[in-house]
Order: sequence, then structure tokens, then C-alpha cells
Amino acid sequence: MSKKDSGWRKRTQGTVNQIGQAFHLEPHGDRSNLPKSLQQVSFSEIPEALEKRRRKNMTPEEIAEEEMIDQAVQEAIAEREQAEYQKNLLQKLGDALDKRDKKNRLKKVLEEAKTEQEEYETEIDEGYGEGWKKQVEKGKRLQDENEVFG
Repeated sequence: MSKKDSGWRKRTQGTVNQIGQAFHLEPHGDRSNLPKSLQQVSFSEIPEALEKRRRKNMTPEEIAEEEMIDQAVQEAIAEREQAEYQKNLLQKLGDALDKRDKKNRLKKVLEEAKTEQEEYETEIDEGYGEGWKKQVEKGKRLQDENEVFG
């Protein structure tokens, strides 16, 4: 067994006295041999460790039952997600139909306003609008004559 296999390395960086000296490498990742008080455990590992410990003491029948329960839960979650997806699709469809109906209503109102505007403009031309136009023309003529004398 060489020095590399035993976890020893020679220093390549450091002070003049440290370079070339051997030091021991601590293995990384395996915390199972450490005492419980020295193990650093992340929060995500706690449920996994508890589940492993619980399953270690279970009989094969209990494990099979647990797997059936997990599968049923997964199926229920998948069904709920599918129902939510369909609900969202129906909501989008309803919104699109409402938008289309509103657009059609607005088009009708716009058409009615246009026809009403056209009727109003024809009334002005036919009725007192002609007299108004004559007054405007007369005012323009007087203004032009005043410019000459101005």
C-alpha cells in the first residue's frame, strides 16, 4: 500500500518549512463513522435517515403495504394535478369566450354610433346646417374685406 492510498500527501504550497512535509487527508463524505455529536447533517438528510431506520425494522408485508400506500398517494396527486389542469383550461376557455362576446358587443355599439353619426351629419347638411355654412362664408368675406381696409 502506497502513501497515496493511505491518505497521506506531500505539501506543495505553504511556507518554506511546510513544503515537502507529509500530511494526512481526511476522507470526505462519509460521516457514518463519526460520533453523532460531530456529524454535520443537512436538513434534507434527516427525513431520509428516519425513513431508512423505520424501513429497516419493517417486515416484507409492511414494506409492500407501505409501497401500495405510496403508489395510491402518487396516483391521487396525479389525478388532482390533471383535474387542476383541466380546470385551468376551462377557465381560459371561459375567459376567451367572454372576451369574444365583449368584442362583438363593442363592434355592435361602434356600428350603431357610426350610423348615428352619419344620420346626425346628414341632418346638419339638410337642416339649419346650410344656414350655418352661409353665415360662416359671409363672415369669411367680411374678414377678407376688412384685411384690405385694415
